[in-house]
Amino acid sequence: MEKIFLIVFLLNVESSYSQNLERDVPKWADTVQWYISSDRVLRVRTFAIDEDVHVARIACAPCDPDEFAQLAQSNTAKHFGDILASKIVLESLSGFDELERAAVDALGGQLNRNKDGLIFWSPGGTDYRTKSTPQ
Repeated sequence: MEKIFLIVFLLNVESSYSQNLERDVPKWADTVQWYISSDRVLRVRTFAIDEDVHVARIACAPCDPDEFAQLAQSNTAKHFGDILASKIVLESLSGFDELERAAVDALGGQLNRNKDGLIFWSPGGTDYRTKSTPQ
């Protein structure tokens, strides 16, 4: 099987895209997440106040997962470095089930996957989904 990554950056803020609001000391932290495989790269930004999700699909096929994982980490540090709280890098060589177990072990919550191929982590007891459109 191919190598896949899920990189979850927890931020030290919770925010709302639609309300244009950001505050410290979150109940749930906002995140920047990267799902990376040889045929798909997703950048997922979550907004904790509204449980909102924004997804960017990055064109690259075939992708080198190791190379793109490094790029994702440096890009996130560049754009979110002042509010980064922690980074969790998960990888799997045996597919989604292994990645899901690793995510739940490391972070709790759940790994979400929909029919359109969107994969991202969210805290337990939440209902994260796309609720606003980036401008």
